Order: sequence, then structure tokens, then C-alpha cells
Amino acid sequence: MPVDAGPSLYPEAKVLDARIAIDRSCAGLVYKRGCRELRRGSIELGVTIDESGAQTKVDVLSNDVAPDGKLVLECTKNALATHRFEPHPGGATFTLRFRLADKC
Repeated sequence: MPVDAGPSLYPEAKVLDARIAIDRSCAGLVYKRGCRELRRGSIELGVTIDESGAQTKVDVLSNDVAPDGKLVLECTKNALATHRFEPHPGGATFTLRFRLADKC
């Protein structure tokens, strides 16, 4: 009897596309009150898509952003929700990381 191995790995280049979309939407959140206060840290999400590329599950694996971790997580999830993933045979699962980088 065949064993269902579950979703396969999604190509790294396609994961990078999602990271870029999140960065475009959320990277500016590093700044709070100009450069007088910065939000720092990273968020790691576990993402599962079906064969059509639709997101079926998003798990928050970690969020150490401070201050305002909830605000940055919400931005990240909203950006991810509007991102269109390409179809992938059998679906896919992968980890997506977003890091706030100090640009001041």
C-alpha cells in the first residue's frame, strides 16, 4: 500500500517571492517614531499550500519582534494572505522567515 508522504518541498525561489512580498509590505515597520525607536526581531511561519497554490494552513512558529510583535505579525500575515503562490503538484509545505533589519 503506498504511503502518503504529504506535501512536497516548495522551490526556494518561490519562497523568496513570498518573502519579498512581505518585505515590501512590512519592512517599514522597523521604524517607530522615525529612528528614535526601532522594532527588531523576526517572525517564522510554517506555510502549507494545496496543489492550486492556495494557502491551507499558516502556523506561527516564532515571533520575537519587540516592541509591537502583534502589529508586525498581523502585517506579515496580511501580506502573505494576498500573495499568490504558484500551483505545486501534491501541494507543498515550507518555512518562511521575515526579519526586521535596522536601516537607520
